[in-house]
Amino acid sequence: MELSAQLGNEIITRLSSYVETSINLMDSRGVIIASTDHTRVGRLHGGAVNVCETREPQIIHKTDLHKFPNAKTGVNLPVYHRKELAGVVGMTGDPASIMQTAKMTLASVEIVLEQIYLERESFDLERLWLNWLRKVLLSSMENLEDLKKEAEYTLQIDVEKTWQVIISRTLETDFVKYELKNHNIDYLLVLPFENYTIAVLEPSSLHYTIPIGLQKGETAFGNPEFSLKGIIDSYNQAREALEIFPASPSPVYSKHIPAERLLYNINENTYKNVTSLYSKKLFEMDQIYISTLQIFLQENMKINSTSSVLHIHRNTLNYRLDRIQKQVSLNPREFRDAIIYKTILVCANA
Repeated sequence: MELSAQLGNEIITRLSSYVETSINLMDSRGVIIASTDHTRVGRLHGGAVNVCETREPQIIHKTDLHKFPNAKTGVNLPVYHRKELAGVVGMTGDPASIMQTAKMTLASVEIVLEQIYLERESFDLERLWLNWLRKVLLSSMENLEDLKKEAEYTLQIDVEKTWQVIISRTLETDFVKYELKNHNIDYLLVLPFENYTIAVLEPSSLHYTIPIGLQKGETAFGNPEFSLKGIIDSYNQAREALEIFPASPSPVYSKHIPAERLLYNINENTYKNVTSLYSKKLFEMDQIYISTLQIFLQENMKINSTSSVLHIHRNTLNYRLDRIQKQVSLNPREFRDAIIYKTILVCANA
């Protein structure tokens, strides 16, 4: 990695608050690309040119200034990154007084250069993963073989395994990574994707237990599925679960809501044709009746358990159900009518 103007300015910004002496950074041709003295940027530094040619430090005294155009007294040292010359760091002042500071600055420049390199490498790798993930989730089935090869040769992963997808609107990517690593759960990737954090993990390493930290609201789990198609299917299941229960205070598991998923995927025209009149009448009622109906259906139409969850007397519950029946003309206690109510509520939430 060579020093560039952008890199040089970033390094100067990081170091200038710690070093009082003037600092220059030159590229591998000897051109000043960043400096605490902005008037010197863009000039060819004679001392740095000599460093680039000889790969040796260049100390410049007052008596040497005529030999090195655009140079001042000071110390110029070669900057190496991964055994390659990246540029030159120069410090202005009496060479004997600033040599120690110059060497410390050189070490700092090389450390910062490596840090920036690793940051960019990590960013580039994440961008590579994100690009591959986007192609997977938005691909047609005909492209899967090409994406498998890209995973194998570019990302060096074997996708012929069982995967499970988690998506969340509330969990940050770094937190999800921490939780998975902390519980020794193997994962393929954890990335920001669209409006979610998405994690693709190996369910076999879950040991039948989801970490408490991941059991948050607005988070959904797809089913374990195989290979690339499995990642797509598990993602779609998790996304669909969040669409059905968008504000759930606890995680939603696709495997626990097969009926809701079935109802959610009813043909839109059929849904409207069957439910529009009932739906209009139901949502004209106060929220307390709608909430009561939701809990009643969630509790499998059982009076006692519904009363317990709502903390109301069973007579109060029966009164509310009677009011709903009278308003909507469907009896929530009858299975055939309850299916229609359930369909309305599932699709309304989504």
